[in-house]
Amino acid sequence: MKDQIILALETIALIIFFYTIYEHDSSNNFNNRESQSTLDINAVEKTEKAQVQNTNEETNSPHQTYSNEENSNNYDYLQTLTKVSELEKQLIKLGYFVPPDYVALYDSYTEETLLQMADQGDMVAISALKNKYSNSEQWKLFRNLQEKAVMHGSISDISDLHISELSMYSGLDSREKLIKSAAYAELAGLRGSKVTVYYAIENFNQNNIKFTESELSTINDMAKEMLDKINIARQNNGKNVLEKIDDSRLINEAPNNSLSGWGQNFIASNHD
Repeated sequence: MKDQIILALETIALIIFFYTIYEHDSSNNFNNRESQSTLDINAVEKTEKAQVQNTNEETNSPHQTYSNEENSNNYDYLQTLTKVSELEKQLIKLGYFVPPDYVALYDSYTEETLLQMADQGDMVAISALKNKYSNSEQWKLFRNLQEKAVMHGSISDISDLHISELSMYSGLDSREKLIKSAAYAELAGLRGSKVTVYYAIENFNQNNIKFTESELSTINDMAKEMLDKINIARQNNGKNVLEKIDDSRLINEAPNNSLSGWGQNFIASNHD
């Protein structure tokens, strides 16, 4: 089962991300960013503003003249840059895709520094630490980071936790793993993620899983309790509760039915 449940979610996000860049801006190299010692979301925003300002200065220079077509092209570039940059930031915030070159800039940081940054919700720092713990097979620390990422808004890590629990399901003796896997998927649904919900529905369909009415009720209660705990922890740290997100633009196809019995309400809401 573990081999069948591949991390397709992040792959989909990565493909959509680079396709968007190629489709809208194939003639411009978006990845030429100035090297920075810290590269969190705020740093990305600063870089974007600098790029836009430089382009504006070039466009308004008294030593340059442009035809209407050239001016239009420059304007289109700025619009495209903004759209792609916003998509990139949203993907990072949701944990779907953190560019490897961003993570590489954190290589020189100590584990203590990275943990402090992770506590502030820096998804790049979280990715760097997950790489570190994965390479050293420190799976308990890795799991702790996934849960921390979920508290800071990551949807991708909810999906990974769903997969992790599902991979440990092997029959009636591990039914609690299956239920927890579905609870993580429902948590993603409560956050508004159609990507993870549909992904989970397909996983359950492909593995011929059936849930009882009692189990479905337990799953719903577990997911609500998870979200409540997350929001309480956020508020205790001076943060707002998590808002609903919309990742439907990452979906190419939605399932028509849930054979397991779980997720029918999400399918129904999509057809409304």
